[in-house]
Amino acid sequence: MRKKLFSSILVLCSMMFCFTTNLAADKAKATSQSAIVEVQNEYNFKQAISKKGLVLVDFYATWCGPCKMMHPTIEEISVEKKGKLKVLKVDVDQNKELAVEYNIRSIPTFMLFKDGKQVWSKTGAMPKADMKAIIEQYQ
Repeated sequence: MRKKLFSSILVLCSMMFCFTTNLAADKAKATSQSAIVEVQNEYNFKQAISKKGLVLVDFYATWCGPCKMMHPTIEEISVEKKGKLKVLKVDVDQNKELAVEYNIRSIPTFMLFKDGKQVWSKTGAMPKADMKAIIEQYQ
């Protein structure tokens, strides 16, 4: 029984290491091309969402598993939609005022703004195709 449990734990740890390693490699590759802007304060956020065009906002936390899982999807969308979509990431632990103002109760929460007005919001992970369909609906 112990051997089986130990081997299961070992396999799980190996899978997590591979997943983390792949995420790091994907992040390095995508970051060089992505157009994601990390929001530093409320003023920067307000300026960014008030501009003409589409803005996708990802409210996340560094410790959040589903947020980490969605990161490559957000990176890919930012590269594919570069010039047509601005992507902002808001760390809710660093920007508590924004989290309260936008009623963020669970993460990840995604919001889409068009010409300064919020047009869509969803909490939780979602497939890339679904997110792209929502974005294209408002372009």
